[in-house]
Amino acid sequence: SALTDAQAKLLSRTVKRIVLALDADAAGREATARAIQVVQPYDLNLRVLPLTGGKDPDAIAKDHPKTWREMTKSTVSAYQYLIDSAFISNENETGEGKRAITKSILPVLASIGNAVEQAYYMEYTSKKLDIKEDALETELKKHQRAAKLGFDAKAKKQEKLQQPVDLSHLAVLERYLVALVLHGDDAFIRTSLPKLAVEYLIDSRLGKLLEHLRD
Repeated sequence: SALTDAQAKLLSRTVKRIVLALDADAAGREATARAIQVVQPYDLNLRVLPLTGGKDPDAIAKDHPKTWREMTKSTVSAYQYLIDSAFISNENETGEGKRAITKSILPVLASIGNAVEQAYYMEYTSKKLDIKEDALETELKKHQRAAKLGFDAKAKKQEKLQQPVDLSHLAVLERYLVALVLHGDDAFIRTSLPKLAVEYLIDSRLGKLLEHLRD
């Protein structure tokens, strides 16, 4: 029920279009949102098959194959699916409802990397909300600024935690230890890697290298 990076990488070798047929519930919407982030590095066209009737996709395909074949012809973009889902979950006739819908949609709009595509969905959303596009653009900019401030604060906190301490002797010993492991044969490496507590290494690059070797 979730598209992984490994799957997207494998699929990108042979296809350019992926259709998700996930359950029509909150978990399905969350999986779709995650899938958008997964496929972005691979330039894949991600579509979604909206399901109706409350049935799982496998049940529809097994019990009503003809209906299933017809349904698969009507897909929407992942962005449209997430935007439309926000309207299903919230009331659009009140100011509070429009605010709740907007709050749900802003992260979706912000995640669209292509400016032309983003402009299209900005217009699409403002029409569904029945508001001026300028108002939605203002809220999007506020959302992006808040997200950036949060990211910068997190980065600064992480940078503070990783401030180098004068432990050069330990750093040298770490490199020597890793070198000893890497110079061993395959059997020795496989035996040694699980014993190393990489999270305690001073040099995070060595930790990433060892984690990669473990994988």
